[in-house]
Amino acid sequence: FEPVPGCDGGKGESGKTDYCILPPVITASPTVSSSPTPLPTISSAPTMSLAPSHQPSLHPTQSPTMGASAPLRLRLYWQSNYRWQETSKETFWCLQCRHSECKTNSIIEVDHCSSSKRQKFQYYEYDKTFRPMTDPDLCFEENGWDFETNPIQLKRCNGSSRQRWTGFKETKGIPFEFISGRNSGYCMTQAHHPKPHERVFPQQCGRARRHTTSKWVVY
Repeated sequence: FEPVPGCDGGKGESGKTDYCILPPVITASPTVSSSPTPLPTISSAPTMSLAPSHQPSLHPTQSPTMGASAPLRLRLYWQSNYRWQETSKETFWCLQCRHSECKTNSIIEVDHCSSSKRQKFQYYEYDKTFRPMTDPDLCFEENGWDFETNPIQLKRCNGSSRQRWTGFKETKGIPFEFISGRNSGYCMTQAHHPKPHERVFPQQCGRARRHTTSKWVVY
């Protein structure tokens, strides 16, 4: 018999069968890379979902403050050369709501400064309004010019120019004129020299300056 190529047997053998011996298979030894494959990275940057979350936030956004000042009192500015009611003695007159509380239609007046909540107000820079601390839905609103019969009153805030007041300075001791947003020639004041429970209204700034009652300070 002729041998089968690559096999043993056949030639010189009495048998009729060839035996094929396969060459050994050499398996490569595993290797350890000196540079391990980097692990996948997780981005710390937030992503924006196009769909709203169904779960409430653990840290909800706080309501906007709308730029309100701290609660404060406004005192008529006084200096040593002023003579009010025929005296140069320093006196302390503050804005307040008339009667027991600040409510719709309350008249604004001056009285001796005290710790009453009726004398606590806040200025809102974003819309130039002045509001009672106890009810920030109400705003100072002018109702005419030059006379006590047209006093400033508290009305529901509505964005009207009658409710805008400019010139406010929150720093204590710095005097300012509180000017009508409807007419820059008119300042918030009271008639002549202050007395208890005098109504406050917009008066021509020049006249108020002559009476030395055109300016206020945070107190």
